[in-house]
Amino acid sequence: MQQLAKSDSIRYRLGTISLVTSKQSKLEAASLLNEVYQAESAEDQALTSLSVFLGDSKITGRDVTGDFNAFNRDFSIDDLILQALNERADLLAARQNTEVAKSQINLEKANRVIDLGISAGAERHTEAINEIAPSPTVNAVKMGISIPLKFSNRRNAGLKIAEMAHSQAEVEYKQIEQGIKAEVMQAYQQYTATQKQLRQFHNGMLTEAQSILEGVTYSYKRGESSILEVLNAQRTYNNVRKDYYQALADNAAALIELERKAGIWDIHF
Repeated sequence: MQQLAKSDSIRYRLGTISLVTSKQSKLEAASLLNEVYQAESAEDQALTSLSVFLGDSKITGRDVTGDFNAFNRDFSIDDLILQALNERADLLAARQNTEVAKSQINLEKANRVIDLGISAGAERHTEAINEIAPSPTVNAVKMGISIPLKFSNRRNAGLKIAEMAHSQAEVEYKQIEQGIKAEVMQAYQQYTATQKQLRQFHNGMLTEAQSILEGVTYSYKRGESSILEVLNAQRTYNNVRKDYYQALADNAAALIELERKAGIWDIHF
């Protein structure tokens, strides 16, 4: 636009366009320059935030490298859900809680079992020759069984509590399992949506917007179109480019979120 504004200034002096047209192209160039300044400020702020995150205060724009087109993966939703159910720490913890509650039931049942006792022994009494209570030699073998009477066995509150805790742990496990499935499905849907958007851009939107701008600009220089048509084409091209970069960022974020929900990580860029 700055080059076009300079060209329009020359064309105005030559008398081929009006003063209003020349001023409008100059004003549009200045407006776009303000957008450039704003974008540069946003870039500097992003670099500052990245420096804080990395703990490196010397990072510059030249140090930031990477290819956002590398955030493309082919996934099977069934494989992702299976991976999440096998790897997610929250589900593994819930599964362990269920096993612990089940073990507590077995412990309560074991505590309620009557403990039978069996005893055996042998005794030998020697002959007593005292005049008051004489007795002969006696050999004795004793055997016995003891059955404790647990009158409190009917009070099974501990067992009931353990069973209820186990039921609660199973419900919580099912809830977490269903929640994980829903999270993976939603993340997968978001990722596939951003993939479709990127394919739209790669299938001609970018080149089409650029060719339209170039064609309208060429027509304007030949006097076959107005400055408003050029400005509209320029805005359309700028918006398409901005939407494309935003789609790249959204796609990268969607992939990271999907892999986080699925409990995997294979991103290297």
